[in-house]
Amino acid sequence: MLIEKKDIHNIKRNFNINGYIKRHEVDAVSAKLWTQEMKNNGENCIVFFKEQGQSGNDYGLKDEDFVLIIMTDFQKEMITKYGKDKICIDGTHGLNSYDFNLYSVLVVNEHKNGIPVAFCFSNKSSEDVFRIYFSAIKNAVGIIETTPFMTDDAPAFYNAWSYVMAQLKMSYCVLGTLQETGTKI
Repeated sequence: MLIEKKDIHNIKRNFNINGYIKRHEVDAVSAKLWTQEMKNNGENCIVFFKEQGQSGNDYGLKDEDFVLIIMTDFQKEMITKYGKDKICIDGTHGLNSYDFNLYSVLVVNEHKNGIPVAFCFSNKSSEDVFRIYFSAIKNAVGIIETTPFMTDDAPAFYNAWSYVMAQLKMSYCVLGTLQETGTKI
């Protein structure tokens, strides 16, 4: 039996499932409306939002900078449960016509499956943005004391994580090379 477009349409109609919703023609306004909607509903997954045009002096950001950090309740549970075992961080660049970046923090569960636990969208790729990102995580769940820390060849991730989480001993892996830092026990 094959499903056709009309079947999907009927399911959407019968179960009142809304598809893609554009809240405003201007993307920046649409993003702001979406974040306000998320803050007003039961599960607040927005842990930090700095829109373009908003003063960013409190965080060392420029007015034209954009930072949106998302972390659901489930993600908070997962980082609390698995974060001590391993933290993995990576960035994806050039997601859209605005040239925003997506940064993802992942943990690994007991079945060796990666679970994304926080997302950061930003127009900047800098240690300052990563400090804001990791501070938002710390504010949401507390200090994550991890030993293995895996990232790509961007020392800004490690530097920001170490600064925010104040690790005394942490190993990190950069492109397959294991390095130890901090106090040896």
